[in-house]
Amino acid sequence: RLTTLALDGVLGASPELDRAVEEALPHLPAVSFLRVHACFPPTMPATPTLTLLARLLRALPRLRLLSLSLLWWGLQDAQARTLGFSIGGACARLTRLELNLRGNGLTDQGAADLMVGVGQAPRLAELLVGLQDNPLSSAAAPTLLRGLAGGVNGALQELRLGLPPQCWSALQESPSGLVRGLVGVQSLSLDLSHCCGLQLPSLAGMVHGLTGLHKLHLGLSHCGISDTDLAALLPLRSLKALRELGLDLRGNPLTDAAATVLSRMDQFPVLSLGLRGTKLTNAAVRGLAHLRWSSVLRVLHVDLRGLGVR
Repeated sequence: RLTTLALDGVLGASPELDRAVEEALPHLPAVSFLRVHACFPPTMPATPTLTLLARLLRALPRLRLLSLSLLWWGLQDAQARTLGFSIGGACARLTRLELNLRGNGLTDQGAADLMVGVGQAPRLAELLVGLQDNPLSSAAAPTLLRGLAGGVNGALQELRLGLPPQCWSALQESPSGLVRGLVGVQSLSLDLSHCCGLQLPSLAGMVHGLTGLHKLHLGLSHCGISDTDLAALLPLRSLKALRELGLDLRGNPLTDAAATVLSRMDQFPVLSLGLRGTKLTNAAVRGLAHLRWSSVLRVLHVDLRGLGVR
């Protein structure tokens, strides 16, 4: 029986291929993993393809893993809402969703509706969403987090979220309420690269509301973060359950003073630091290397490429 189905470059490529998929629907009930990387650029209107995709999802009652990529498809808000609720409503056994909608026409409302829709999947435990290069506003991140927290069930354990850089600039000083509905999340990865208006105290306050976090990765490359700014992340040390911390700090104007702040992050068993394109000297990086002798730290990974460290 067929349990894995990959439709790369098939949906939306031609009426003939779409008909072939439709004719195959009765023969796919055992499929548990589906990958759909749609044809780019699309050669057919998006709406008929989304209708076929919804029928395909309803024909897969055992689907557990879904990887869906519709890059630069010109999807609008109404279509994103339909897509979200098609996934959330049809996939009763879905546990992992990878959804890449980069380069479409989604606004804040469409993206929020999408999050509410996919959150309806009752067993969804791992959610990876890429919405870069959509025309989202500076208030998009709070809007999306509220939508996801309001729609998702308590099964969600892993969240990876990629948004355009402007989306994070509206975080307020006490944003922990944004994640109140995500208290079961144990692994969080946020792509915040190139967000020059980012308020690190607000970001730390939001993350602090996820007291059950075991793993945290913050993509903070090219955000204009200074040595003084970096200290705003020190409250992360109080997350008692956190076991793995990753900080991608590439391309920020950090100097040796940043090493003093980073050296205070040694209570996590696993610490990963991206430091390419910063101004840290060899001596400062060697000082960080001594963290491996911490009584708690077991794995230290420092990306030094571009620093000239030997």
